[in-house]
Parts: sequence; structure tokens; C-alpha cells
Amino acid sequence: MCTDVKKYNYIFVCYVVWQMAVMDGFEATKCIREEEARYGIRIPIIALTAHTTKEETDKIFQVGMDYYLPKPLRRNELLKAIDFIEHGKVE
Repeated sequence: MCTDVKKYNYIFVCYVVWQMAVMDGFEATKCIREEEARYGIRIPIIALTAHTTKEETDKIFQVGMDYYLPKPLRRNELLKAIDFIEHGKVE
């Protein structure tokens, strides 16, 4: 269960590194989404992953992430992701 979540007055994007030691990106996203419901907020989540098969990317969106970026991270791809989060489309 998530604890110690604070409500912020600004918007930020959460980048989730998929495989972490304590909690993977899927578990972290579920936890964030549960806490959002408590506070009535929505935090954009962008996965950073080396796993880009259709099955893996489908799972990214099913768990509630908003976008994913393949590793290695490239500046232009990051800017596209931010544009998508901000405007709902990639230009």
C-alpha cells in the first residue's frame, strides 16, 4: 500500500523505470493510480523501458501508464512524449 503521498500544486510527469529493486514499474503505477483516486488528481506516467514487444507495450497501457519510451532515451522521443501528455497527440 502507498503511504506518505502529498498533493502538489503543480503538474509533473512521473517517469517509471520498468524494473526496479523494490517495486517494478507496474506495481508503482498501480500504487500511484490508487493514490490519485484518493486525491482526485492525475499524474502522467511515462515508462522508460528496453522491452518494446507488442505484449509488453500493451501491458504498459493496461496498467495505466500514459506513454512509453524505448531505451536508450533520445531527446526527440522525450519531447514527443511530453507533447503527447500535454496535448493528447504527437506532432
